[in-house]
Amino acid sequence: MAHIRIFGDRIAIGCNEVLYIFSRQTLQTERRLEIGEMIRDRGLDKNGPYSTSAERQILGLAFSPSGNYICCLTSAKVALVFSVQENFYLHCQPIRLPKAPTAVVFDNKEENIIVSDRAGNVNRFEVKRQPVTYPEGKKWMDINGEEYNIPFHALLGHMSMVLDMCLSEDNQFILTADRDEKLRVSRYPQAYIIDHFCLGHESYVKSIQTFRKGAFTSGGDSVIRAWNLITGKCIAHSERLSEDPVRHLRILGDEDSIIRIAVAFEKSNVVKTLIFNGPENIFVEDTIFKAPENIFDLAYHPDGILFVLTTKNAYQVSSKGEFISFDGPYGENRLIRLLEEDLKISADPIEKLEKNVAFNNMEEYLQRKEERKEKRKRKHEGEEEPKKLDV
Repeated sequence: MAHIRIFGDRIAIGCNEVLYIFSRQTLQTERRLEIGEMIRDRGLDKNGPYSTSAERQILGLAFSPSGNYICCLTSAKVALVFSVQENFYLHCQPIRLPKAPTAVVFDNKEENIIVSDRAGNVNRFEVKRQPVTYPEGKKWMDINGEEYNIPFHALLGHMSMVLDMCLSEDNQFILTADRDEKLRVSRYPQAYIIDHFCLGHESYVKSIQTFRKGAFTSGGDSVIRAWNLITGKCIAHSERLSEDPVRHLRILGDEDSIIRIAVAFEKSNVVKTLIFNGPENIFVEDTIFKAPENIFDLAYHPDGILFVLTTKNAYQVSSKGEFISFDGPYGENRLIRLLEEDLKISADPIEKLEKNVAFNNMEEYLQRKEERKEKRKRKHEGEEEPKKLDV
């Protein structure tokens, strides 16, 4: 899995187990942080030896609202928060996560990160500069009553996997999208108050973007829906954009509520852009671009430039639709070859997001069971045998 995020003059790319920081102006690498090594050096990798590239991934990435911090979620169930102003040193102690994460966001005060996970839960974690000491034996409980030794505050839970999550711009609402075709709008931080279930998608909801009091969603049905967060109503929807599911959508709005939308699709090199006319509530298809390789992620800079991350490289898209690679316009980038290698071995942790509702899935169940047994066996074989005591 690979991600690209932009804030100010910095472009952050997370892929494999590595975080890259690029300059927006020169497209040159400023930092390369070995996230996997940091976790292993601190003894935080409790999952045993990795067997596939899908188990060595950065699963989420987010800048804080001020751009002073960046949070990185990992497949080792650890969140790392770095201080951008302090040369990307760790801002606080690594944060243990109870389940494998899917998305992360900072609140506006930048005192907490909010993390969604594959179990359908959304939890809040304090971002403290100084370690907090808790009473010995203290337990924390998730939304289902399961106890952990990890400090967190349970916000809400879904019956299925949460695929994306974000806060509204004013932090009044927390939006969660799941595998069961719905967008849920809850109060924040009183997330037990559910304002709306936004229904209408015919498949899983994979990507959410917010703008003022509205939101845009898409996913498996390849249709973009625009929602009013106050009423919970769908105010507009696009035509089906592709036979392929939507992987990510990104938006760029202006003061007149004319919103530019860029869409990437699963296992595809196509980028479609649309214009959403806010005053008239209509979608208009704009342009179609084709990247050199299949697309992992994409992001808008506030100046309107689109950046695309593919399975091989990162690109800036010109107004003519030309893909300018990060090692192209300003000379050889000494670390771009490492980025290419990390992108090659990046993989999605979940291959199929469509739910299997058939009754003849026993063979698939048995296969998953055998895979779990093999994984546990490898884990135990990697542990040292306990020493025998002399009697």
